[in-house]
Amino acid sequence: MRTNLLTLHVHAASGGQPKGCTCQRAACGGAEQGPGAQTAGCTAHGVITTQSHRAFDCPVLPADTDLSRLWLVVTRWTADGPALLRANRFDRVLLADLRGSAALWDVAEGDTAEDAARSWQARVDAMRADAARRQAAEIAAARERARHRELAVAALRNSGGRAADL
Repeated sequence: MRTNLLTLHVHAASGGQPKGCTCQRAACGGAEQGPGAQTAGCTAHGVITTQSHRAFDCPVLPADTDLSRLWLVVTRWTADGPALLRANRFDRVLLADLRGSAALWDVAEGDTAEDAARSWQARVDAMRADAARRQAAEIAAARERARHRELAVAALRNSGGRAADL
């Protein structure tokens, strides 16, 4: 079975998993979350204190795991969110430097730096589109609640009831 090196392995602070967690499990027992992981709508990890590690840092990652398609993507923050600066072959020394600096970084897979950059950009674009869809749905729901409230107030006024408390 191929290891998804882009995921995060999430462990509850207690060491186990929270009740109701339906996430697929990594070899270390952590719930896999992130790109390519099937979370099946699990929300059990959103409100608890967790411990986590990246898949490529997993203590039970097989020694023969192929990291040749893994790239470190260095980004900068813009008004529109993260923007790619460069992609470097995965290297534990560079990873330690990035972690010790104020650099924004992520990982991506690809055969070349360009493939990894496209893969990363597609993932960021998909997250932006998903966030825009969720925001539009929240705005629509808020407008619908406001419309219902206005209808209720109008109905109370028409019936002679007190609308001042609404």
